[in-house]
Amino acid sequence: MCTTSKMHKCPPGAVCAQAVAMPFMHHRHEKKDTKFVHREHCAGAKSSSMLFLTHRTRRLFAMAKSTEQLCRELDALYKENSRDKLEAFFMEEILDHVPGCCDVSSEYIFLMNEAGAYYRSISCYEQAASYFQGLLSTMERFGLNGSAAYATVLNNLAGVYRMTGQLEQAQELFRQALTCYEAAGAENSAEYTSALNNLSLCYQAGHDLEKALYYQKKALSCSRQLSAAPEALAASYVNIGALYCAAGDMDRAMEHVSAAVELLEHTGRTDTTAYTGALHTRAFLLHRQGHPAQAAEQYLQAAARTETMFGRNSDYATAKRNAALACRDAGEPDRAIRLMQESLQADEAILPAGHTRLVSGQKLLRQLLQESGA
Repeated sequence: MCTTSKMHKCPPGAVCAQAVAMPFMHHRHEKKDTKFVHREHCAGAKSSSMLFLTHRTRRLFAMAKSTEQLCRELDALYKENSRDKLEAFFMEEILDHVPGCCDVSSEYIFLMNEAGAYYRSISCYEQAASYFQGLLSTMERFGLNGSAAYATVLNNLAGVYRMTGQLEQAQELFRQALTCYEAAGAENSAEYTSALNNLSLCYQAGHDLEKALYYQKKALSCSRQLSAAPEALAASYVNIGALYCAAGDMDRAMEHVSAAVELLEHTGRTDTTAYTGALHTRAFLLHRQGHPAQAAEQYLQAAARTETMFGRNSDYATAKRNAALACRDAGEPDRAIRLMQESLQADEAILPAGHTRLVSGQKLLRQLLQESGA
């Protein structure tokens, strides 16, 4: 399905992923440039300029694909979940839609946004940022800075910065995005709501709960006025729930998070990052309330759905790690060790050696082994 778009104290050793980012403006994924401007690795013995001319010539004889066609093809590729095929698709189609001297097409903007969003979804943040940064530069060159479309790219890039802990840069870009949307008269839009939501997440990550709750409630109000998609409403419910949890109000936290889960299940939106985020958050709350066995099952459900949609990315690894901790507290040491090993395997596949997350994961595994007497 084509669309336009993932504080408080965790249990010891847990990596908390309960805050849910609003869907950005990209295709299926709430979802880093392989340096598509160079392309030497795609052309065999051809130079990059020869490859460029080949694609430009081909465009003279065949109509470039529309956004609708691109959406359909991407839907099929996402279902296959083949990174090689997706990367080849983005490389070829971006070249087919590369801007000329006078204008830039909506298809090119869509593809660049979508490519960045895809790489973000598989935790390749550097490549994701490269696509968004490149698109911003192109839009500025054609005088599109200040437009609502430009604001959407700012929102997407800010999301990458937020996910990599660069909170000040993220906050600045989210504020710029809000200003652009307001200047373009797009305050009553899902995109504007997304930027509000994500700015709230930045303040939440920086432990400024007052500002975080202010922007989150504003985002929820906008979503309700727009009769927004269930995913958008659910994301706001979850994020508000996380803020109440941070403030120590567990009852209101569970009320909001459960409302999000029920909304998404009732509307059949369970194959979304909003749903996996809601499950993860409810698992965290259950663990905090003294129900580790129930929490473990919710974490594992979130991990399974994440794997189906995006493969074994950082969110998958986080869910497995937190499930391991819940199993430990539920008196299942062997299961806890197995889940922690699976979490580490996923992290090792996407993170460089020596990364702090790997170090902490290895330390936790040793602790679990020691506790079990293994």
